[in-house]
Parts: sequence; C-alpha cells; structure tokens
Amino acid sequence: GERWGRHWLDVAGYADSEGHTIKDEIRPWAWKYRDYVITSLNKDKPFDRFVVEQLAGDELVGPRTGDLTAEQVELFAATGYLRMAADGTGSGANNPEGRNKVMADTIKIVSSSLLGMSVACAQCHDHRYDPIPQTDYYALRAVLEPALNWQKWQTPAQRRVSLYTAADRKKAAEVEAAAQNIAVEKGKKQAEYMAQAIETELKKYEQPLRDQLHEAYKTAGNKRTDVQKQLLKKHPSINITPGNLYQYIPKSKEDLAKYSKRIADTRAGKPKEEFLRVLLEQPGQAIDTKLFHRGDHKQPKQIVQPGGLSVISPAEGRQEFFANDPDRPTTGRRLAFARWLTNGENPLVARVIANRIWLHHFGRGIVGTPGDFGRLGTTPSHPELIDWLADELMQQGWSMKTLHGTIMLSTAYRQSSVR
Repeated sequence: GERWGRHWLDVAGYADSEGHTIKDEIRPWAWKYRDYVITSLNKDKPFDRFVVEQLAGDELVGPRTGDLTAEQVELFAATGYLRMAADGTGSGANNPEGRNKVMADTIKIVSSSLLGMSVACAQCHDHRYDPIPQTDYYALRAVLEPALNWQKWQTPAQRRVSLYTAADRKKAAEVEAAAQNIAVEKGKKQAEYMAQAIETELKKYEQPLRDQLHEAYKTAGNKRTDVQKQLLKKHPSINITPGNLYQYIPKSKEDLAKYSKRIADTRAGKPKEEFLRVLLEQPGQAIDTKLFHRGDHKQPKQIVQPGGLSVISPAEGRQEFFANDPDRPTTGRRLAFARWLTNGENPLVARVIANRIWLHHFGRGIVGTPGDFGRLGTTPSHPELIDWLADELMQQGWSMKTLHGTIMLSTAYRQSSVR
C-alpha cells in the first residue's frame, strides 16, 4: 500500500499544505486521505470501486444518524481526492478568481489521472489538438460544481467532517464541567485577593476621599461619571485589575497559577477531536453551469448539462447525466459520472491505470505519457498489449494485485534488462 500508494498520491496531487498563496497553510487532516489510499491498495479494493469512492464517496454515505460508521468514515475520507488541488480560499484568495482556480485544478487532476487527457486548454476555447470542445470542459465542470459551488463557497476549514462520537462529546462535556468548577474556585480566590488589595490600598486615603474612590472603583467602567473617571485617573493606584494584582499581593500570582494549571491539566483529558478533509455536497445544490466566454467568469454564456467527453461517449452524442437525481438528497452527478467511467465500456480508464502499473514495473509506459493519451502524447508502443491488459484488469474484477501478478509472472518482466 505504501509502495504503490505513493504513485497514486502523486497523480492525485497529494499535498500536506494548501499552496496557492504565500501563506501556504498546513492541511492538518490531509493524511486521512493518504491512509485511505494505502489501506485500499493493501486490501486490493477493486479499482472501479476505488474510483467511485473518491469521486462520490459522500453520495454513497447514506443517512447520517448518530456516530459515523467505519464504512462512512472510509467513504468520506476517499473524497479527499477531490480536495487535493491547491486551495488558497482560506488564506487570502477567497474571491471569484481563487474559487474558480480550485475548480479548474480539480478538473485537471480528475481528467489527467483517470482519463489520461489534459482538458485544461478547453476552459477558454476548443482544444487546439484533441477533439475536446469547450462545451465538454463545462460539462465536466457541471459534474463537480454542485459540490464546488463558487457562488456559495466553503473554505477548507468549513469542509471538514468531525469524527467525534456521542461518547466523545459526553466525555468532553464532563471534563469541561470539571474545568469550569475549578475556574469558579479560581474566580473566588482571585476575588478575595482583589478585595484584600483594594482594602489595603484604600486605607492610605482619608475620608471622604476613601469612600469616593471605593464607589468609583465598584462602579462598572461604562457607568462611571466623568467625576469618577477623573478621580481614578488622578489616583491610579486604585485601578487594581487581575492583570496587575501581583504588584499588590505578589504571592497571588503563584497561587492563581496553580488553579490555571489544574484547569489546563483537566482539559487535557478531553478526547482529541479529529476531522476528515472531505468534499461534501450539500442538498439543494442543483445549480446551472454556464460556459464562460474565454474562460472568464464575468462573461457567462449558455447553460451546459453535466456530461462526459464527447470523444469517449456513445456515437449518438456526448454522454449526459441527470442534473438532479430525484432519489438522492444530492444531485448524484458525480456518482453517475464515476459509474460511467467504470462501467467497463469506457475506452480510457482501464487503459490509463494499466499503463501506469506497467510504467512503474518497467520504468517506461506502453504509452510514454501516462497523463496524456491525446495527440501531443506518445502513441502506444504496443497497442494490442495495452488493450489486452485493460481488458484483463476488468475481467479479473478490476483487481490491481491480480494485474501486478500477471505482469510480474510474464516472460517480458522476467527478462534481464541489462543493455
């Protein structure tokens, strides 16, 4: 899992920080997706299921009642794949340009990792080399846009799912209650020290000034008269606060610090709250995706329906998906897209992953450009072989371990590579 997982993580653009802005904030929970990949490969999760979970795990989770189940945690973690693009919207780039950049980079990751196609050129115009019109690009964008709605954007911190259980919350509440009890004790002790300090300080003044100062001190700051304010300003030693209490009673600092330590030690007993970095589509997000003239979000044109690339769609036209699945709270677009990619009839997905596996065994892919099967990429050195490997992968239930075994037990793999 660790050995082969790193290759998929490279393809997915795995990173432990957000990138995009100079601040480059840390992604504290990205490693949950990394571990999902490692575990999935170790268990030999069928590649078709591996793809579906990463593209639409949140749409497979089902109703969330009470604590998340182990399966739900796994499905949510899988969607970290769609959160690997650089995202500066939480560190100063939360604007239309920054949001659309996240969307564009996510499309680039999906297309290059699964389709072996670079569709980025088609964001602004029809692709100059491959048969990918601009409408195809926005059809792919329409698949993702309900979950990455740039007009109702969520920053990285808002896209987390807590792993706290009901037992964790109960324990945390009990610990906090205990900490608050200590805080009450500390407050009482501090109040005693404050009363002692002000009493000692007031004794230095004669009447009636002493009572006047005491009254001004007891009055809340926003309710003091101008006379009282001037009186306290003229006699600053009366302005005793928790911050300067130690100057009047030195031992109070060390004494009160013991209470603070007890509070901190008590709160340390709370269960640590962990999160998942997810892509979670909210209900009611069946929005219309519009083609941007020259890729400019300020120049929206016609509405484009969610769909796949025309060049790998049925002969009658581009594969399109329901804009809103009536059987799901979410639109179901990503789930439909993922299932179409892995239905065994898509001419690219199995080829792309078979080529990547071959590449890492031999050091050279059958297609030398694993992320670009288009015109600017290299043609397959052995077309029949990559077709056979892709078919074999699917015939064996999309088992990557079986494909590894097939390759490594072959005569080709067992030959000497000495020049």
